[in-house]
Amino acid sequence: MPLLTLIPSGDTLVGNPYPVLLIFPGVPPTHFDKVQTNDGDVTYVMNDGAATPECDMFTFPACGLPGATVINSVTLHIVAKKVAVGVPLDSNGVARLWTHAVGYEYAHVLQVIYVDYSDVLAVNPNTLAAWTVAEIDTAIFGVCLEVAVSGVRVTLGRSTQIYLVVDYVGGPLLLKIMHVGL
Repeated sequence: MPLLTLIPSGDTLVGNPYPVLLIFPGVPPTHFDKVQTNDGDVTYVMNDGAATPECDMFTFPACGLPGATVINSVTLHIVAKKVAVGVPLDSNGVARLWTHAVGYEYAHVLQVIYVDYSDVLAVNPNTLAAWTVAEIDTAIFGVCLEVAVSGVRVTLGRSTQIYLVVDYVGGPLLLKIMHVGL
């Protein structure tokens, strides 16, 4: 089946019940551009050590698929790791999806190296029916990172990339080309 990969195109606070994550580098002050590629520690978002989870939510460009396209699944991807001061503790990276004004979270225990964590959603968790193109075009997706603290040991979460993969029925996208006679 054909696959379509979508990367974040903007920041949003919609669907985010938590404080926002820190960014590196700090310029420009946008967050979405820090998680567009898996570039290791060149650009990333991370929590600041607060006891509550912190989260960034992102908008995505329209997928460009025809409205009647059959969607097999949407896969949520977060590329994340834990960074420890002292012996690492368990720290969670959470993929957070916002659809139909409801949030859904999928937690993963982070490793000390970047790992691509994924969650395959064959149906929209809100409707329990196959995804529609309109739902994909309006979905908001992000990453929440939790801190683990025990005495002087602190383990933070860091994410360098998030993206969506849409598995759909059909061939490659076709572009209409108009020929204008002279």
